[in-house]
Amino acid sequence: MKGTEFLKKLTNHLFTDNNLLALFERVADPDVSCKDCSSAGVSLQFKLFFSVLFFLSTLCTMLLHLFQSFKNCNSLGREAFEVSSYVG
Repeated sequence: MKGTEFLKKLTNHLFTDNNLLALFERVADPDVSCKDCSSAGVSLQFKLFFSVLFFLSTLCTMLLHLFQSFKNCNSLGREAFEVSSYVG
C-alpha cells in the first residue's frame, strides 16, 4: 500500500466512521479534560495502531528500495567515470 492510498483510506474512514471522527475531534478540542483526552487517545491508538504500523513498514520498505536504487546509480556513475578516465 502506498502512502497516498493509506491517506485516502484514512480520509474515507473519517467520513464514514463517525466514532473515529468524534475521537479525533475530542482530542483536538481545546476545552477537553485530561481524562477525556487520554481515553480518546487510547481508543484512537487501538483503532489506528495496525494501520499506522503497516503504513510505516511500507514507508520504510520504500525508503530502503529508494536508497538501494540511489546506491546502485551512484556506483554505476562512479564506474562509468572510472572507465572514461582510463579510456580518455
